[in-house]
Amino acid sequence: MPSRLPGGGGGTGLDLAAADVDWRDALHVLYHSRPRVRSHIGAVLRIIAPARDGRLLAVVLVELADDRYRVVSGRWLDDAEHQAVRKMLKGGQ
Repeated sequence: MPSRLPGGGGGTGLDLAAADVDWRDALHVLYHSRPRVRSHIGAVLRIIAPARDGRLLAVVLVELADDRYRVVSGRWLDDAEHQAVRKMLKGGQ
């Protein structure tokens, strides 16, 4: 997980702000929120989980080296995605 999020090098904080995502919500999803959907394919890690206010947030990271990640994107799920992920979090298909 990222050691620092705000600024994070490469404009990470700005990318989150452009998507109207507070960096504290991204940190909450990465470190504290459960349950969550986690997908790690190659060097890309995607985590979807409830933010501090309960809305579902997707955070995407790229692995720079072993266990070193950079947040590259974050966005709020739309209604259709929200329903699908909530169903997955509850153990449904």
